Amino acid sequence: MLTFAERGNSTPVAFSLALAALILALPLPARADHPAVGFGSGVSGPIVTIPASVLPVAKWGASFRVEWVNFKTFSDSELVSLAQNGTEAHSTRDVVSPSLSLAYGVSRTFTASARIPYIVRHDIREGHLEGVTAEAHDHGDSRGIGDVTVLGEFLVWEREPSRIALLTGIKTPTGRTTVTSGGERLETEHQPGSGSWDLIEGIAWSGKAPVGYLDANLLATFPSQGSQETNLGTLLTYNLALSRKLAEGHHHQPGFFGADLIVELNGEVRAHEKVAGEEDPNSGGNLLYLAPGFRFGPKAWSASFSFGAPIVQALNGTQHEAQYRLLFGLSASF
Repeated sequence: MLTFAERGNSTPVAFSLALAALILALPLPARADHPAVGFGSGVSGPIVTIPASVLPVAKWGASFRVEWVNFKTFSDSELVSLAQNGTEAHSTRDVVSPSLSLAYGVSRTFTASARIPYIVRHDIREGHLEGVTAEAHDHGDSRGIGDVTVLGEFLVWEREPSRIALLTGIKTPTGRTTVTSGGERLETEHQPGSGSWDLIEGIAWSGKAPVGYLDANLLATFPSQGSQETNLGTLLTYNLALSRKLAEGHHHQPGFFGADLIVELNGEVRAHEKVAGEEDPNSGGNLLYLAPGFRFGPKAWSASFSFGAPIVQALNGTQHEAQYRLLFGLSASF
């Protein structure tokens, strides 16, 4: 992606503030135990938010990222109590998701990218009512390759320093969907893959603010029915990032390493999950992270870190809540 030095040096402040207000006014996000959607193949700027910046022609960008989300778990006694009252809730200790992203500058206005994750869910437990007896079932861990996502970014408007890009792509059913526990196949929501083909459409905007640079994007995922007759629900992710360059890195010069200070709002809203056409009342809802972070490194690569604290959790029905999210990443352009 483009560096800050290539972004320009002025922008209409009113437009930046209006876009920020629009995104913050949206209904907020969803199922807490799914990894975030994001393509962080840039070497500067936001970590999760997709900027409206395309790679130069024949230029490659790559990133390796690890996401770790920790949850407030239900105890076995809480799961039993909920099951006795008719709610078969589940609990997961955490989700760890390393992923690899690769992007290529196809033309001056188009970049193609792909992302493949590996997903691990630890300590999956679920309350279950059998007749009049409620029990807490321990399903252990679930791990495997997740679904590959391919995304295209088209730069459709550019008036320095502001840009607008359209995003379109597809999530493929390449992830593992056969994890078992005690000889029984886990539900699709606990599998690394969904088994569905999902259409992805969105928009990204980038510009300059008085104290740094603003990037924002909206991304909607429209899933089809996947494994075990499961539709995980339409997903809307929205992100807003403010980045400020603390130092500019240049090759063969003093001050070789650059540094970016970043604050992001990362949110998602997901519809209810459906299994065999029946809606799960304990799925979907709203989740929004406030995520300060930083990048550092020379111009051709960078390391990044982000700490996400949930500031809104309006989850449907009975679901465990997220405690925090950590993101670690390495990005390079070549």
